[in-house]
Amino acid sequence: MFAALQGTSLLAAACLGRQRLRAGIVATMALSLLLSHLVPSVVGLWYAVGSATIPGLLLPMLGAYSPALRVPGRWALASSASGWLVSLSWVALGRARGETPLGVEPMYPGLAAAAALWALGYASSARTVQTAPSRTPHAQP
Repeated sequence: MFAALQGTSLLAAACLGRQRLRAGIVATMALSLLLSHLVPSVVGLWYAVGSATIPGLLLPMLGAYSPALRVPGRWALASSASGWLVSLSWVALGRARGETPLGVEPMYPGLAAAAALWALGYASSARTVQTAPSRTPHAQP
């Protein structure tokens, strides 16, 4: 488990850039150690992290691959943040109470919140379908 934390720490720190590499390593290691103490089971850790992060990432990823589903950036950010915050809150409440609120898994309320904001952004924006840039060369006659 410690090797996985080291690899994750180095990758996360490298993403912050050279200027903040040391601070990134320290911050990531502190967060990793905190999470490993709060959730000692590797399976529980993957479950908690996955349940909290996937709802915030799913719809923006679908929008990246499907131009018809794209929303303006501010709506995508709001959808992402709401999905993550709702799911994270649900995970935290479940850990504090010993059972998930209403018996519902954390991913579902997060997806519902993210989908609601995504739908509002979709409805409020002017629908012009954007085509994704292609890297394949077009055949010339």
